[in-house]
Amino acid sequence: MPDLGSRWRERSLRVPLRIGLLFLAGAAILIARARNFYPFMADDAFISLRYARRLLDGFGLTWTDGPRVEGYSNLLWVLGCALLGRLGLDLVSAARVLGMLATLATLAVVAWAYRARAWLACLASLAALVLAGPIAVWAMGGLEQPMVGLWLALGIYHCLPLVTKGENSSTPGRPGLAGIFFGLLALTRLDGLLFGATVATVLFAVEQPRSTKLRTLLHFCLPLAGLVAAQQLFRLFYYGDLIPNTGRAKLAFTTVHIVRGFDYVWNGLVALRSIFVLAIGGMAACIVRKGKPRVVLLTAPLVVWLGYLALVGGDVFPAWRPLVPALVLAAFLIGDGIDASLTFGPTGKWIAGLLLVNAFFLNLHDQKQDRMLDLARSERWEWDGEVVGRFLSSAFSAKAPVLAVDPAGCVPYFSGLPSIDMLGLNDRDLAQHPPADFGQSLSVGHELGNGSYVLGREPDLVLFCLPAGGAQPCFRSGKELVRLQGFRDDYQLTAFEGELPYTFRSLMWVRRESEKIGVQRTAGRVTVPGFLVGDTHTTVSHLDRVGRVVGDLLPGSKAAFKGLALTAGKWKLTADAEGENLLATAATTGSEATAPRPFPFDIELAAPSTIDIEVANPSDKLARLRQIVVESKDR
Repeated sequence: MPDLGSRWRERSLRVPLRIGLLFLAGAAILIARARNFYPFMADDAFISLRYARRLLDGFGLTWTDGPRVEGYSNLLWVLGCALLGRLGLDLVSAARVLGMLATLATLAVVAWAYRARAWLACLASLAALVLAGPIAVWAMGGLEQPMVGLWLALGIYHCLPLVTKGENSSTPGRPGLAGIFFGLLALTRLDGLLFGATVATVLFAVEQPRSTKLRTLLHFCLPLAGLVAAQQLFRLFYYGDLIPNTGRAKLAFTTVHIVRGFDYVWNGLVALRSIFVLAIGGMAACIVRKGKPRVVLLTAPLVVWLGYLALVGGDVFPAWRPLVPALVLAAFLIGDGIDASLTFGPTGKWIAGLLLVNAFFLNLHDQKQDRMLDLARSERWEWDGEVVGRFLSSAFSAKAPVLAVDPAGCVPYFSGLPSIDMLGLNDRDLAQHPPADFGQSLSVGHELGNGSYVLGREPDLVLFCLPAGGAQPCFRSGKELVRLQGFRDDYQLTAFEGELPYTFRSLMWVRRESEKIGVQRTAGRVTVPGFLVGDTHTTVSHLDRVGRVVGDLLPGSKAAFKGLALTAGKWKLTADAEGENLLATAATTGSEATAPRPFPFDIELAAPSTIDIEVANPSDKLARLRQIVVESKDR
C-alpha cells in the first residue's frame, strides 16, 4: 500500500512551493513595471515626509512652526516612514521601500489565500494586481496606498472564513485579528474606516446563530473601534480638532464635486475594465457555485468605496490612486471566480483560460491608451522642487525666512524653511474659513485661499504654481495677492537658479524690506542684496563658491534697484562684487540720473527721499554682485 503520510507530506510541500514560485514571478514583474514609472513621486508624499522629518528632528507631528495642524491624512504611513528614517534610511527612499514592501506583502497575502485552491486561481488574482498600472505606480509613488492595500488584504483574508459555509478552509476565522487590521487601515487613512464599517455590516447580515453572530461582531468591532477612538483622542488633544485639516480643505459634497466624482470613477473603471470585468464574472460564478455571503463580503466594500470616491469628487493625482484598494478586492473576486469556474468541468477551464488571455491583452491595450498612467510617466516637476528647495536651504536656512508656497510638498520638504501653505492643506485658518464658492471648482483640494490673510503674515518669499514659479499665479491666494496694493509695493519678482542635483531656475517674489533676507537697515547703514538689484530679464541669482547669493550681471547689461528709502544727509555707495569697472547711477525717484560712475561714490540728499540705483557692467566679462552698501557719512 502507498505511504499516505509520505504522499500528504509531498503535497504539503508542493503546494507552498508552487505558490512561492508564482509569488516570486509576480514580485519580479511588479518591480520591473514599477521601474517604468521611476522617479515619479507625488508632491503630497513630500508633505507626509516633512511631517516625518520634523518628528525625527524633535518638532513633533507638525508641518511648520506655529500652531499644530493635521495636514496629513495617513498617520500610520507617516510614522512608518519616520521609523525607517530613524533606522538611517533617507526619507524619500524610506517611502519607496515601505511602499514596495507593503505591495509585495499584499501579493503574498493574496497568493496565500488561494494556496488550498486551484493554482490558476492564485495566478489570476496575482496577475490582476501585478499587471494593474495603479499598483505599479503607487508601489513607489510615495503615498499610503500600498499600506492601505495590505491592511485591506489581511482583513479580508481573516474575514472570509467567517462567512464561508460548506468549504474546508485552512484558515480559521479570526474576527479579532481582522478587526485589528481594519483598525490599522483606518489609522492609515481615516476614510479607510468605511471598509471596516461595511465589513461589520456584512458580518451582522450573515445568517448565523444569534450568539455566534454577536460574539463575532464584538471581537471584530472592539479592536477596530478602539484604534479609531484612540486616534480621535490623539487628534483632539494634539491638534485641538476632531476633523483633520485635510478633510476641511477637500470635502465639499456639492453637485459639482459629485458630478466630477462620478466621472472620475467611471473613467477609472473603464481604464481598468480588463480587471473589473473579470471581477464581475467572478462574482457571477461564485454566486452560482458558492453562494452569496462570500461575494457580498468582497463586493459590498468595493461598491461603498467607489460610491464614496464619487461623492468626494475623485482624485487629482495620476494613475487612479484611490482605486488601489478596489483592485485588491477585485483580485479576490477574480481568484474566487476562477476557482468557482473550474468546478464546471473542462468547459469551465477553457472559459476561464480564454477570459484570462483576453483580459491580459485588453489590459496591455488599455494601459497604452491610459492618459493617467502617462501622467505618472511624465510628471517630474516635484524634482524641480528638490533643486529649488536645496537652493533655498543653502542660501537662507540660517535666517529662516518664511516661504509662502503653492506646491506644499517638495519645496518645503527640501528647503526646511518655515512655510505657509497657500492652498490650505496645512493651514488651519484657510481650511476653517473657506471662500463662499468652496466646492464649485473641479480642482478638488485646490480651492482654498485668501490673499489678504497671506499678505498679513508677511512671508519673505512667495512661490506661485509649480516650483518654476512665475509672475502670474494659478490659485486663489496668489490671484488675490497680486491685486493687493501692498503686495505690488512690497514684493519684487526675482530669478533664483539652483544647481543641485541639476540646474533649474525659479521665479519667486521676495519681500524687499524683509528683515531676514531683504534690505537690511542698521544705524547709518543700508545693505541691498545683489539678488534684488535688477529684474528677471537682467539678473539671475545663484550661490557663489562660499554659499552666498549673488546676482549675475551679463556683459553689457544693466540692473536697477528702485525706490530705496533714505534719510537726508550724505551717503557713500559701495558695491561688493566680482567684476571690473562696474558703473552706477543714483538719483532720487523721478529725477534725472547723473552720468554713470564707478563705485564707490557719494550722494547727498537734502530731505528724506527714495533713490533709484542702476548698475551697469560695461566689460565683456560676467560680473557677480553680492550687495550694495549705502553708508551715512554724517555719523
